[in-house]
Amino acid sequence: MNLENFCLDLEKVNKISEKETREKIHDYYQIMLSAKYIDKNDNLSQNYFNTLQKGGYLIDIRDQKLDKILS
Repeated sequence: MNLENFCLDLEKVNKISEKETREKIHDYYQIMLSAKYIDKNDNLSQNYFNTLQKGGYLIDIRDQKLDKILS
């Protein structure tokens, strides 16, 4: 899993009306990165990645760059 290709979709997160939910998503993203790069716990990082990805809260930067180049 290459997390460098993904970032948090702040536009989507900021549209959430409940502050607690927005903060929880930010926390999940932070835990995902910490688990991957500080704790070296790929399993935990992958679990948080899957949760954020399936919720639609991650943007694939690589795909955006390709779309920009091809358009």
